[in-house]
Amino acid sequence: MEKNFQDSKELGIKVYFCNPYSPWEKGSNENFIGILKQYFPKKTDFNKVSDQELERVLKKFKNRPRKILVYFKVTDIFWKKVK
Repeated sequence: MEKNFQDSKELGIKVYFCNPYSPWEKGSNENFIGILKQYFPKKTDFNKVSDQELERVLKKFKNRPRKILVYFKVTDIFWKKVK
């Protein structure tokens, strides 16, 4: 996680960590978990999930239009900010 945080600093991307016991700050996290459970139900043994499967799901997740982003994809917003 530290490397990802360092990468975000180098790219000039703000990173936000939710405070513990503050569910009102965690809406997007909870949404992400809900989407993730569509692919990996509770009690999934990730030791048995291949890297290729994880990459496939991550690619689908990144290319999913989001209502909160006015139906843009995360990747569209990311590259727009980085350029």
